[in-house]
Amino acid sequence: MNTETLLGLVAIVIGGAMQGSFAVPMKFTRRWSWENIWLVYSVAGMLLLPWMAAFITSPNLRAVYADASWQALLAAGFFGFGWGLGCIFCGLGVVALGIALGSSIFLGLAAALGSLLPLIVLQRDRLFSRGGLLTVLGVAVMLIGISICAVAGRERDRLACHQTPDSPPHQSFWKGLLICVASGIFSAFLNFGFAFGQELIEIARRQGSSDLTAIYPLVALMFTAGFLGNAGYSAFLLVRNNSWGRFSNVGSAGHWPLGLLMGVLVFGGFVLYGFGATQLGALGSSAGWAAFMAMMIAAANTAGFLTGEWKDVEASVVRTMLRGTAVLLAAIVILGLAAAHAGD
Repeated sequence: MNTETLLGLVAIVIGGAMQGSFAVPMKFTRRWSWENIWLVYSVAGMLLLPWMAAFITSPNLRAVYADASWQALLAAGFFGFGWGLGCIFCGLGVVALGIALGSSIFLGLAAALGSLLPLIVLQRDRLFSRGGLLTVLGVAVMLIGISICAVAGRERDRLACHQTPDSPPHQSFWKGLLICVASGIFSAFLNFGFAFGQELIEIARRQGSSDLTAIYPLVALMFTAGFLGNAGYSAFLLVRNNSWGRFSNVGSAGHWPLGLLMGVLVFGGFVLYGFGATQLGALGSSAGWAAFMAMMIAAANTAGFLTGEWKDVEASVVRTMLRGTAVLLAAIVILGLAAAHAGD
């Protein structure tokens, strides 16, 4: 494994850990409703930070967009908006099922779709190469790990229902499951935007941006499109639930930086993924995306443990979740090998 591949994989692992833990601050904003913290997060992570980064680091941002084809700009907007819908479902899903279980389900679907479709559509000739086959193997191993985590999470919820007679009925699990499935489908759009928006990155490089900062013009467009849906839905809930006043609740001043932190984790995590994927070469948008998702799941599961989602759960169920996380980490190693053999 050469230095570029190793550097790319490290960046993806760190980025995945950041995004996988982005929902943790929501657990400490109890004086706000879901829509309050989600609006602050959306403004910070999907609008302010991406455009600040793009303006500061791009020598000629206007020229990047002027030189880009309308197809590339449309792809960035379309896939960004779809990803934004996935974010909404993600936020609702982790509330319904918890960070660990909800993340395992929707990130698993996002990983499978986001890894395999770019490989099939854009790198079809590499599908049966050594790197392509390792990518498929890595995704398969990752889905096994996700399935193990989901089984553990479902068993955790089943035992909790038996222990607490007044707990919600099982329909709440299936409703949360459907929300997470929708999130997984739409969340994969972010990688589609990255895979099909490479033209913007190449133009940014020609305009003087570095490998790390060339992704910002593309990210700014995609995240802004995603912001529209998230801000719109949050505003709708704020009006419907009459929760605007919660922004000024006594003791809620510390919630604002937590919303900003959520935005930093999501934006910074994807920037690291974009940089890492470019370092991995031809299979960066397939093997890199799967590794990114796997690390997000591992981080989300860890966050779930640390924040008490698995408190008082039987040891056998906890061991099942740990086995699933170990399988996910094995998938990251396989996908790293896939990237290393991208040229084979």
